[in-house]
Amino acid sequence: MALDLPGKTSEDIEKIMTLLTSLKGKVGIIKVNSLASAVPGIIQGIKSLGFKVWRDWKHYDIPGTVGNFIDADIDAGVDMVTVHTLGGFKMLELAVARKKVKESSLNILGITILTSYDEETFNKEVGISGEIQETVRRLALLAENAGLDGVVASPKEARMLRGILKPETLIITPGITPIFAIKNSDQAREATPFQAIIDGANYIVVGSAIYKAENPVEAVDRIVVEIEEGLREKTRQKLALDLFNVGAIKFGAFKLKLHETNPDAPLSPIYIDLRLIRSFPGLLADVVDSIIGKVMNDGVKFDLLSDIPTASTPFVTLMSQKLDIPMISPKISKTHGLEGKIDGLFLPNQSVLLVDDLITKADSKIEAANVLEKNDLVVRDIAVLIDRQQGGKEALIQSGYRLHSVFNIMEMLHIYLDVGKITQERYNETVEYLRNN
Repeated sequence: MALDLPGKTSEDIEKIMTLLTSLKGKVGIIKVNSLASAVPGIIQGIKSLGFKVWRDWKHYDIPGTVGNFIDADIDAGVDMVTVHTLGGFKMLELAVARKKVKESSLNILGITILTSYDEETFNKEVGISGEIQETVRRLALLAENAGLDGVVASPKEARMLRGILKPETLIITPGITPIFAIKNSDQAREATPFQAIIDGANYIVVGSAIYKAENPVEAVDRIVVEIEEGLREKTRQKLALDLFNVGAIKFGAFKLKLHETNPDAPLSPIYIDLRLIRSFPGLLADVVDSIIGKVMNDGVKFDLLSDIPTASTPFVTLMSQKLDIPMISPKISKTHGLEGKIDGLFLPNQSVLLVDDLITKADSKIEAANVLEKNDLVVRDIAVLIDRQQGGKEALIQSGYRLHSVFNIMEMLHIYLDVGKITQERYNETVEYLRNN
């Protein structure tokens, strides 16, 4: 939390300490700037409450002077400090060297371009031509090469930086405006906590949205909700990319099962082969966690798990182990369809979560659910990893079932387009196909 509050009087300090006391256990790091200069004892006061302290003095001077600043930061017991990357490689390198000499765990962060700059101000007033993002990119790489622990940049540059910096390099984003907060006019390049986390930020900086709130504790809780939503979405996006990278999602021109009966049907520009997942144990675990997370978040209650052999069998087997919930399987005959028998033990009227890999038209799901119901089991909910959005969900609803999908295909297409896995032309072609078939 950025603590940009006055500390001119003892009453100011008392208010600050009361605020911080109320936020113990909810906020990890307190960022102080002018307050640390006005009230020298504030750092020790903050640390006595169990917070880490970020003294954001943005050191920018000749290398030797900045080295002395780093010595003073370490002696003061702060946990994070900032230096301006515009000071150059030698300045940054010496700051890191001083930290190493003292064997300190201090995190040194490189300021790239302040979030108060927009493109016009940056070009005309500062006199640096070109796009801000390109300058941020160069300065961030300079900081990383000099050995800094991380960089401070606008959330608008976070995604770009996450793509070029090492995984261990921290990205800290000020200019964060929670959804519920009034826009901060001091920030020209800002984002919500949700978006900053999705784009790769390790830490977000929020100040006035907390300490100016009528109820700061409630404000922090609401920000945490936004962060958690961002983390969940980030996990989903990574999973979508992992599926693409192992070849479970392909783009091209493919014949599908429907071509056996309708050979003149247009070729599909997308092919989904989720049976590949069983060959990647880590990915299989991630898929199962995502399905579990979806049904838990949707509040689904069930006594048993059922696969639809054999595509979802690995999913349900692992789900059963993780949840410690018994698994059953409706028996399938390739020549006669579902025979109406069930492998596994069950009791009448137990509720079953039916799980499959994906849904297109829903026929196999409804057929499997009917077999379970004929054996006096209750099926209300069906979970899949991917909904192809070709009528399956609507068919389930008409039959009285609820669908819980981790992804719908449009969400995945947006992710692939956004990160450059597919072109706009491929995206448009796939969307058109799915809408017409």
